[in-house]
Amino acid sequence: MKAKFSTLLCLLLLLTGHAQAQDAPVKFKLYGFVNNFFCYDSRRSLMVAEDLFNILPLDASYDAEGHDVNADPSVKFLAITTRIGVDLTGPEVFGAKTSAKMETDFGGYSATGTLLRIRQAYTALEWQGDNRSYLLVGQTWHPMSGDLKPDVFSLATGSPFNPFNRSPMMRFDYTMGTSTTLSAAAIYQFQYASVGPNGAPSYTYSRRGLWPELYVGLSFGGKNSPTAIGFDMSSIKIGNNRLTSYAAMLSTSQHIGRFDIKAKGVCGENLSHMLLPSGFGTDATDGHTLRPLAAAAAWTTIMYNVPSSNQFRIGVMAGWLKNLGVLNGTINPTSVHIWGNHAGVSSSLGEVYRLSPMATYRVKNLMLGLELEHTAACYGDMQPDATVTNLHTVANERVCALMMYNF
Repeated sequence: MKAKFSTLLCLLLLLTGHAQAQDAPVKFKLYGFVNNFFCYDSRRSLMVAEDLFNILPLDASYDAEGHDVNADPSVKFLAITTRIGVDLTGPEVFGAKTSAKMETDFGGYSATGTLLRIRQAYTALEWQGDNRSYLLVGQTWHPMSGDLKPDVFSLATGSPFNPFNRSPMMRFDYTMGTSTTLSAAAIYQFQYASVGPNGAPSYTYSRRGLWPELYVGLSFGGKNSPTAIGFDMSSIKIGNNRLTSYAAMLSTSQHIGRFDIKAKGVCGENLSHMLLPSGFGTDATDGHTLRPLAAAAAWTTIMYNVPSSNQFRIGVMAGWLKNLGVLNGTINPTSVHIWGNHAGVSSSLGEVYRLSPMATYRVKNLMLGLELEHTAACYGDMQPDATVTNLHTVANERVCALMMYNF
């Protein structure tokens, strides 16, 4: 593992030095951070990435003596989120400026431990003028996920309230003037995939569906106060049955005095590939038609830049998610599969909410952070339309601290 990382780093440095020495047309810029991350959790939850990526608490599960086995606290202290990337810029091709990005961290897994993985890897062409055209081909953030993310430093980046997805895609942006951008993307599943009949995600269902996920969006207001609306359609195939789902998003970001305010709302069907606890079930009447489960999620962050110190910020995130059931028809409750089933999340999940105060302090390249997360999940009894009633609540209290060195 160390040898692989050392080889990659040396190769990047050698290429950078060679490009500068020969005055080559391709330029390299190395970036990233070293991140040491500590977390305490009061109970077992749906988590990934060595439990640093916290999503929602698991329902109560009682043993023979009546003890809730999921009320089990834990701590973890890891550096696997340490990241390295390189931005490349090159000569014009087809009248467009060319660029590329490669970005990796240690979030990959094997039987022996963590591995380097691709976070982002794409090539881009940019045509400038009164109107700007931008074509991206490769793996990067899903438009509904990465175009606006909450101001938190936790690895989950607001999940499950903010969609979380990086995928291979072809994306085209057309900017009119300086404030209005039309976007379209054809997206292919890979690491973040739709849930299947066994409750586990797999990109196989998307590949068999043949059609890419399609996204169109409109943003306006410029870089300082962007507001965006987007629409998404995905189509997967499970066995001989096709499942087509739709989603919509609305987001905004505003800077008011010393306050930075962001908000996003998402509503859609079968959003399991976005790491939202959503999925599908089988129609109760014919026993084979697939019905997508709908969900709505929203979040906001309010950050305050403390006077006389541009380095100290305090703020809070609030998030909410609700299972809306199926929008038409009824389903067999035993056939319901949502993202997280394979990791212990009950299909009878009704709502999730989070309140998370935080503080960060920056000194040159060094950042220190402290974040508290109160995440509550409401479980109950699933009805024929997949909505959930008779709710009860379980909650996880998480304490996060980090020391990050940026370069």
